[in-house]
Amino acid sequence: MKKVVGALLAGVGVGAAGAVGVAGAVAIIIITILLKPLFALLVGWVIGFGLKLIAGSFVAGALSAIFHTAIAASALPQIFAGIALLASFIKPSHSVADEHANKEKVKTSFEDLKTGLRDSR
Repeated sequence: MKKVVGALLAGVGVGAAGAVGVAGAVAIIIITILLKPLFALLVGWVIGFGLKLIAGSFVAGALSAIFHTAIAASALPQIFAGIALLASFIKPSHSVADEHANKEKVKTSFEDLKTGLRDSR
């Protein structure tokens, strides 16, 4: 009877640990989805504030010249926060696996070209 109760408790413990693990994973996903934009805003604002302190007039003048607008140095934290927020939603369109596949394609094409040139003599 002790073995049966021990097995049941062990099973319940494993089930509880699994439930806690799944709940933890779901919580991490939700927190990531909710906090990612806020984190991007914070990082962008900090970068903009640092630029404002270090080279604010230069950066504001350069952005004003590029975009033909009047941008003040005091607006840099908000501008960079907005850019960081927008950039946080942009996903890269290629991956490392794509790069390796392209390298292999180029390698085989080059080998085929060498073979073709050698055989054309």
